[in-house]
Amino acid sequence: MITTDYPAELERKVVDAIKCTFASCTSDRDREIAEYAIVEFLTAMNFDADEAIEVLKRSDGMDAETDRSIDKLIEAFEEEAAE
Repeated sequence: MITTDYPAELERKVVDAIKCTFASCTSDRDREIAEYAIVEFLTAMNFDADEAIEVLKRSDGMDAETDRSIDKLIEAFEEEAAE
């Protein structure tokens, strides 16, 4: 959960971090590794599923493959939120 005095700024930085994580991906394997890294840092920052979904939705990809990866992550967090 975002528990800082500057939640909007932190959220923007997380969105930028997600975009940058995918920026150098040139293959499906690269995007898969990026997905794991994103889940890891969102979890480490104690984002709940709803917060993770929110920042992922703002992190639209630079190409269709990246958008699919982000959609896959959103789906996984939605399943977690439904439990």
